[in-house]
Amino acid sequence: MKKRDFLVLDLDDTLVATTPALCELQTKRTGVQHDIASCTSHGRLWGLERHELVELMDLHLASGATRNPPFIPNVIDCLHFLSRHFRLAVITARNEEYCFETRRQLRAAGCDFHRVHHATNRHGTIPKSQICLDYGYEMIIDDHLTTANECAASGIRAFLFGTYPWNTQGELHSNVQRVLTWPEICQLLIPAPRD
Repeated sequence: MKKRDFLVLDLDDTLVATTPALCELQTKRTGVQHDIASCTSHGRLWGLERHELVELMDLHLASGATRNPPFIPNVIDCLHFLSRHFRLAVITARNEEYCFETRRQLRAAGCDFHRVHHATNRHGTIPKSQICLDYGYEMIIDDHLTTANECAASGIRAFLFGTYPWNTQGELHSNVQRVLTWPEICQLLIPAPRD
């Protein structure tokens, strides 16, 4: 039997709708309406500095949000389907100090994730493309344009998930394919038999 390939997935805003929850939390904190449309770019939600964004994520995760995560539509069924064809791995930009909360969210999906990597730790951030190369991963689904482009430039098949304010500005590497929904991903990776 052929060993199944790994399919690498991002977590926030690829599997779980994290930014809408952060919008709601920031609105409550500031009294000013925040929404996804007001996001400008990766790491700069509403003009927040990195330490302010980390503080917001700390509050979000401490709120118990990982107990009942808001999964992206259709992701659970698609993950179960894809897990029959691939070994699933996650690379998240979350700091490794959130490993308990991260694994709790993933368990809620009811799938077996073979590996979970945190790209950020007390020493800094490792590019997801480097983690893919180090582990021999050949395919990734992520919602960040920069990550998808870096992975594609490293020879990794990259899918850019969704149309978010942070991933619609800028050019896609020729080896990046934008996908809008999880059923579309399933169809691309495991095409249905034709009559």
